[in-house]
Amino acid sequence: MKPQGIIVPMVTPLDETGTTIQLNQVEKLVQFLIQKKINALFVTGTTGEGPLISFEEKKEIFQVVHKINEGQLLLIAQVGSLTTQETIKTAEAALDNGFEYIAVLPPYYFKYNDEALYQYYHTVANAISPKPIFLYNIPSTTNHFLNIQLVQKIKNNISNIKGIKDSSGNMSHLSQLIAMQDENFSVYVGSDILSFPCFLLGAKGMVSGPAGVIPEIYVSYYQAIQAGNLEKAGSLYRKIAYISQMFKDGSDLSLFKIALQMRGLMVGGVRPPLIECSKNDKDRFVKEFKTFIETNNIPKY
Repeated sequence: MKPQGIIVPMVTPLDETGTTIQLNQVEKLVQFLIQKKINALFVTGTTGEGPLISFEEKKEIFQVVHKINEGQLLLIAQVGSLTTQETIKTAEAALDNGFEYIAVLPPYYFKYNDEALYQYYHTVANAISPKPIFLYNIPSTTNHFLNIQLVQKIKNNISNIKGIKDSSGNMSHLSQLIAMQDENFSVYVGSDILSFPCFLLGAKGMVSGPAGVIPEIYVSYYQAIQAGNLEKAGSLYRKIAYISQMFKDGSDLSLFKIALQMRGLMVGGVRPPLIECSKNDKDRFVKEFKTFIETNNIPKY
């Protein structure tokens, strides 16, 4: 079964200082998302502060998520790391703990050319073959752009790479990726703002940070698209565009945690060196988010 629809990049619950993983809160968050009928979980990604989470912590998260999930949602682990060896080790840990899919960021810090990136993906894919992998294009954080030529080469030559999550925010690039789709390669949009046109072009799903906070809106949105009710989908999309603006397009991870706590989920603070938004920004956000959830009858959990 392939992931489709609303895929939530789950936040990682920590204590208030961001120091320690709170596994009991991981359990509650997974239960919340299952109840809201999302389609898949995307764990230790950008929204989950993945690059700041140690390998041992990731293993614990994988174990708890799999235990609580009980096969109800498709599970995707983002495992891309600074080194090829760490990426493979993390992928194996996720697969050992029941995750069906692996997503892989390009290695970051150093600037790699396309051939180096191709070899990286080839090595990782070969190490866990035939388990399926998704590329993850997020140039704003990795400083690497997985261009069409590179993606096409990977698609044509590495059989267990089954798709791409694209968070480039580039509609032209996304439209070219969607045109490459076939039964063995799927495209998932990582931009709320571009989700509507991408769904209309045939994208298989969206990976959205705010969908992990207000899944009700996003699940209804995807259901409307699937039903062909574009008027309802368009109305919900306008709400999603507002939500995206409210969450600063995902650029401040602390807002996700503030919002979840307002919904009754104690997910703690962000991990240093990330910091919480300023008091002024927090006050503005809390007021705006409170108004939104009250207006849209979004309950506490």
